[in-house]
Amino acid sequence: MKTVVLILTLGTAVPLTAGALQQISLASWVNMPPAVPSLFVAKPAPSLATQPVASLATLSVADVTVRRTVRRGSIATATIEAPDGRQFVVHRKDRLQDAVVKRIDADAVVFAEQKADALGAVRPSDVRKALRAGSER
Repeated sequence: MKTVVLILTLGTAVPLTAGALQQISLASWVNMPPAVPSLFVAKPAPSLATQPVASLATLSVADVTVRRTVRRGSIATATIEAPDGRQFVVHRKDRLQDAVVKRIDADAVVFAEQKADALGAVRPSDVRKALRAGSER
């Protein structure tokens, strides 16, 4: 984790890394007016894993969790959850980053995943994701 220190000098903010802060001599702090040296430790930027998912097309089938399936007549929908907690309602033929929703059953969603084999040929394979324990039907 990288800590960023901001030194405010007469209304301007200067970002410094911890290494650059060590190079500032104590004498420069002593010679400054009392109101000038103000230190603020900023939080590091969030990692990509905690940033919100923009759309269904950015999700990989390996990362989603099936939360709920609903069938009304001939139309079936499912609610899937991204790693960051955001939920998406999917229908048959909806596209993820590496798969397409093939079928929605009462207790699972079946995805047609596009995988490259050892020779580089892309072949579809079915991935069945069951409802997670504690989820609804």
